[in-house]
Amino acid sequence: MAHRYNPIGRCIYCGATDKLTNEHIIPLALGGDFILPVSSCRACANIINREIENPILNEEMKAFRTFQNLPTRRPRRRPKTYDLRNRDGTVIKIPASEYYGPFPLYKFKQPRIMSGKEPVPNSHAWLMDVFGMSEEAEMALRAKYPQWDSTHRLKPEPFRFARLLAKIGYSYAAAEVGLDSFLPGELIDIVLGKSEDYFRCVGGTDPETHPGPEVEPPGHWFQIQGLFRQRGVGMVCHVLVKIRFFAKYQVPTYIVVVGEADLRNPQHFRAMEQRRLNGGIVAVPAQGS
Repeated sequence: MAHRYNPIGRCIYCGATDKLTNEHIIPLALGGDFILPVSSCRACANIINREIENPILNEEMKAFRTFQNLPTRRPRRRPKTYDLRNRDGTVIKIPASEYYGPFPLYKFKQPRIMSGKEPVPNSHAWLMDVFGMSEEAEMALRAKYPQWDSTHRLKPEPFRFARLLAKIGYSYAAAEVGLDSFLPGELIDIVLGKSEDYFRCVGGTDPETHPGPEVEPPGHWFQIQGLFRQRGVGMVCHVLVKIRFFAKYQVPTYIVVVGEADLRNPQHFRAMEQRRLNGGIVAVPAQGS
């Protein structure tokens, strides 16, 4: 059953109040079942769908989603076959049910807001592994199609993926903490394609063991953290959202710095303190100020 938060009543990205739609925090196509009602205007939703979610979900992850039978709004468009290439260059079509659909799994460094490091070219800020590789399924394919050249054709989209993480982290924080409990800073510009400084606010850590209970099918995991730092005579709290897709596997934990709470602001302070007291926010030590 879907988990529906309280309606926001305005677009969480641009502030518009008309023609609002519901926001799936994790896309429905990845099994996302957390819904933030009345929270995204059509213009912003169109940008996110066209520039972020559709290319990732319908290109990068399409075969994996089909093999795993993840939800789709257009079941009739699901591919029935996938093309593999033989050693002689010819193409063979295999049933979609036989192709497990590996897709790129990105490894990002810690967001620069946290690390304090200088920016580097975006092309130097990521590495790639492959998710969904199954030795058993691989060997079965090779045995059934001995002329297959054993290659998988992947289309890496690391910057779109960083924007997807930004969108998920920000909408989750808006739902859980409240839109008026922190300032989103540059993250919205990353989501809407107005900034290409993706890795200032988005990053990751090395793969970890399973971090805890799966809070959303099919096994995605979230945690909100507060990174408290001295600023002048006051304190500021960077609001972090940690995300793990398909968390039972050995996958990276991604980190999105969704914004900051000014603890001199009574509304921000009350929201952060309430979450800290009820265990809804985990304090993490600052690495310098």
